[in-house]
Formats: sequence, structure tokens, C-alpha cells
Amino acid sequence: MRAGLVPYLRESTAVNLIPVYVNTYGDEWATGSRGAVAQALWDALEPHRAQLRLSTFKQLEDALEDAWRRVFEVLGRRCLLIFDQFDDYQLNYRKNFLLEGAWINASDLRANNAFWDQVGTALIEGWAPVPVCNSLRCRSGAEINECFRGSTQPCT
Repeated sequence: MRAGLVPYLRESTAVNLIPVYVNTYGDEWATGSRGAVAQALWDALEPHRAQLRLSTFKQLEDALEDAWRRVFEVLGRRCLLIFDQFDDYQLNYRKNFLLEGAWINASDLRANNAFWDQVGTALIEGWAPVPVCNSLRCRSGAEINECFRGSTQPCT
């Protein structure tokens, strides 16, 4: 992702996406992912900050959803959120992703986490960042398999 997709999207003039590479998720279920995405967006928007009138990180962090909307309205582009090693986030907050031993669905995730609810709202309204790709790795196969499948089948 970092070596292929991200540089390609940064350099491409044919794609109207700004890659926002996220590979850390913070230390807190409800706010950690929001802070990590804000930092990744701040970094990704470095060449566009003046045009977007973003002068400080705090300004962007306090109005993250407005920043996504402004990228769309001012630059005519969407932010492509690339969640690399998303399994780290899922394993760290496993209890939040499971309900009665099964993965929660998108509606449950939105109901239980304000950040993911804001991402969902932005998608529905059409100005959203485009969440993409959850790059996963098998670090502890048995635990991840249990988490994903509820079985001990090999991780693929």
C-alpha cells in the first residue's frame, strides 16, 4: 500500500483521490481512530493546505468532517482513507467489534462509535472520503481466526 498505491495516487492526474494513509489507530476506541485519521489527513493535505485555508492541525482536527467536505468542494477530489494493518485496531478493541461472539455489522459500528458514524454519514451524503481497504496481516493466526471466523481454520 505505502510503496505502491499511495505514491501512484499522489502522482496520478487521472484519479481525483487524495490518499490518506492510516496505519495507527490511537489509544482509545472512540477517539483514537479519529485522531489518527486527522493526522494522516493533515500530512496528505500538505500541498493543499493554503488553498483549503488550513493553517493549523488543531483547526483540521476540530472540524475533520468539514475538511473532508472542503477537499471535495474546493479541490474537486475525495479523500481515500487507506486503513493499513486494520487488524491491529480490531484486535485492540475486539470487545467493541464483537456482539455475542459475532462481528458487528456497519449499523452497529456506527451506533457505537461516533467517528465511524461520521464516516457513514459522509458516505451517504456523497461528499465523503472513500474508506477503502483494510490491509490485514496474520500476526497470531489462531486468535485472528477466532476473531474473524469463530473457528481455527487457517488464516488466508
